[in-house]
Amino acid sequence: MKIIVCLDDRNGMMFNRRRQSRDRVVTEDILKTAQRSKLFIAPYSEKLLAERGGAYTVSENMLLEAGQDDYCFLEDRLPTQYIDRVDEIVIYRWNRHYPADLYFDISPEEQGFKCVYSGEFEGYSHEKIAKEIFRR
Repeated sequence: MKIIVCLDDRNGMMFNRRRQSRDRVVTEDILKTAQRSKLFIAPYSEKLLAERGGAYTVSENMLLEAGQDDYCFLEDRLPTQYIDRVDEIVIYRWNRHYPADLYFDISPEEQGFKCVYSGEFEGYSHEKIAKEIFRR
């Protein structure tokens, strides 16, 4: 399976059960990245993606249901116990320091992933967004 996460510079994901930030260009890029695969999202993320359209499957158990070529967009949960099933990690970085109480606790390199892509683009609400793709 492939996972997609949005992180601040300290690997923060959420604060007080809310996403730290949102950027419609990132959301569009997520949909584009997963367009040839099945994209799973949690119920929490449905409103964010519904605003942009696109195909996705809402599931509370996405990390169990996703197949090898499927993407899981994670905002409100960590993939730690499923990391052995993960073959690709897509990370969007806001390049900011936000308050956080949920942190992405996986170091891709320590888990045997290699960076195969690193680039930047301009978002809607963020001047610079970094995108990294790691694969086993």
